[in-house]
Amino acid sequence: VGTGTTIITLTADDGNSTTDCTFNVIVSDAIPPSITCPTDQAESANGTGMFTIPDYTTLATATDNCSVTSI
Repeated sequence: VGTGTTIITLTADDGNSTTDCTFNVIVSDAIPPSITCPTDQAESANGTGMFTIPDYTTLATATDNCSVTSI
């Protein structure tokens, strides 16, 4: 079961009749993900003094008790 609310129904049966009770189980993800950043990066400007920032997300790693959807 993922995060969110799940309705649980329990039934007592004595062979002749039944009785139900219902309650909610609310699951939340209270543990934040962790991320390891890349080390400092040395870059050089081009001939006009400009620099285009590349996508550094592939240099980072992230973990979570559920799953990491994006960096």
